[in-house]
Amino acid sequence: VIEGSELVDARGRLLERIRQPAAAATDLRRSAHVRLCSLMGLSSSTDSDELAAAVAQATGQDPGEVSALLDHSAVNTDAQLFALANRLGDLTDQLIAGDASSPITSGDTQ
Repeated sequence: VIEGSELVDARGRLLERIRQPAAAATDLRRSAHVRLCSLMGLSSSTDSDELAAAVAQATGQDPGEVSALLDHSAVNTDAQLFALANRLGDLTDQLIAGDASSPITSGDTQ
């Protein structure tokens, strides 16, 4: 049995290998949405803007930055996909550690 998040991650890696960074980014964001909702004690059906606001409040990050990271920033290259994956990982790590002092803007997805 493969967990849903493992399947999404595997599909993201596959899409990345065949040069579809936008599709891989969608999968990464979907997986991150579910994970962040779980960490925040929210339903996985929570709206992206509501999740962004809750995560921003919990981490001390700018709500617009978190919203762009979770839903809005364009990903057209492998470098942008890599930056997005790192930033989503950093954000998740902040929530797990309860660390509101580290910025998530350590990579540009533009």
